[in-house]
Amino acid sequence: MSVFRRQGNAARRAGDLTVADEVLSRALHGCEQDLERAYVLRGMGELAWQMHDLPSAQRHYQEAVALLRACQADPLKLAHSIRHLADVNAELGQNAEAGYREALALYRQHPAPDSP
Repeated sequence: MSVFRRQGNAARRAGDLTVADEVLSRALHGCEQDLERAYVLRGMGELAWQMHDLPSAQRHYQEAVALLRACQADPLKLAHSIRHLADVNAELGQNAEAGYREALALYRQHPAPDSP
């Protein structure tokens, strides 16, 4: 995980949205790998959603989903991202049902953690 992504997400969670935006933008420009770029875009989507900038959140999540699909490295993160995108789409008054169905299917494919 890049230092900038970690710092940006920490600032976002702490409610320091201006710092989070600056740091995550810096992280995005420093990405050399698609998977890391997808993770940064997810953070930027969450930040935009927090800031009630739904069109930006939608764009960031769409790009993150596309990269996560292409990487095929983190199916659970893909499911989360699709679900967040569906949530944003629903808030925008757009059809979100297909996204929810796809996310649920991916969650169901994910192995359950071992029970103690």
